[in-house]
Amino acid sequence: MRHFFLISLCACTSAEAPATFTEVFDEIFSQSCAFSTCHGGSAGAPFLTDSEAAYTSLVGAESTDKEGAILVIPGDPDNSYLVQKMEDDSGIEGDSMPPSSPLGSDVIERVRSWIEDGAQEN
Repeated sequence: MRHFFLISLCACTSAEAPATFTEVFDEIFSQSCAFSTCHGGSAGAPFLTDSEAAYTSLVGAESTDKEGAILVIPGDPDNSYLVQKMEDDSGIEGDSMPPSSPLGSDVIERVRSWIEDGAQEN
């Protein structure tokens, strides 16, 4: 019993803290999505020019690709269309995101973590 407790304690203390939107924006969106040919200019949804615009364009917002799909549903990464696009889910419309090179699982997990934790702005 004590051995199990120690294993559980170690697993809990080594877990990564949930991502914040600022981290997701700075480390992922601005690095992988905010290019003039994608979401930083006129080709595509230009919502990644600043974090406030990005937040309001993502959380609770409907996709322009797929009718009825919500980009970020706080607490529900599996049904958030943004995650589905990042994971190249079979039910998406258009290209996966980003279209040129898939994001690593660790990057997607940071976005999932932020959404799972309620998709708070700060």
